[in-house]
Amino acid sequence: MKKSSRIPALILLLLLAISFSGCTAKETAAGPDEIVLSFSLDTPDDVYQIAVEYWAGDVFCGGVAQSHANGSRFTKNESHSFLFDPSMFPDGIVPESMKIAVMLSDSLEHLDIDSLAARVGFCDPCETDWFSVSAGTVYHFSLNGSFADGFSITADA
Repeated sequence: MKKSSRIPALILLLLLAISFSGCTAKETAAGPDEIVLSFSLDTPDDVYQIAVEYWAGDVFCGGVAQSHANGSRFTKNESHSFLFDPSMFPDGIVPESMKIAVMLSDSLEHLDIDSLAARVGFCDPCETDWFSVSAGTVYHFSLNGSFADGFSITADA
């Protein structure tokens, strides 16, 4: 009887391990005509939203934002990827260079596009210089700082 009572417990543990393995952040791979920007957070603060505005060829193209569906905060060093396909750029072409501004929010109150456009509820943006991009590539960045002192963005090698 003892052996048979261990089997359900082992099955339960296996199922839990499989379900939690799906909760980890996985890097998004870039397709042949896409660009992926991947961000890692290094902050003691609670971050609930990441927003990215982007430019190509001196043209503001738009903004994208990300939060966890369950409303949980992003964890330190968790990777967050944004996929950009040609339709997100002028003339439907991946540019040769782009610039980004990243903003973080410590709440989930401002999930609508108007708040993002007006930068309501977000920290001051941290911007990159123009950088060369190539379709099919993943670019890594680190976001460091705090809401009190501000954030900085660094391109990872």
